[in-house]
Amino acid sequence: MNRINADVVIGSLLAAIFVYFYRVTGSFHNPDSAVWPKGVLLFCLSLSVVLILRGLRLGNLQSGEMAHHYGPAMIALLVMTLYAIVMSFTGYFISTTIFVPAGMIILGQR
Repeated sequence: MNRINADVVIGSLLAAIFVYFYRVTGSFHNPDSAVWPKGVLLFCLSLSVVLILRGLRLGNLQSGEMAHHYGPAMIALLVMTLYAIVMSFTGYFISTTIFVPAGMIILGQR
């Protein structure tokens, strides 16, 4: 059974997020204030399309290669998501004091 490359999945998810935010910029009260965000989002969307094409070209990675390739990035994404959730409850200073050292330890920094 053919499995989809992780680059294709991640690129597709990112592209969907960028398209959503691009649509949100259409609701800005001042259209001139949407010029910069639209440009940045279009640039990011083009990079996600490149990621999708790269994933389609490379095909499947072995599961060990994929874990080695995406493991640290997934851990960093999880830490950032937890940080944002905890920040809504505890505030910036407490959550930052907890997550900066924790994130550094988790990612192997001293």
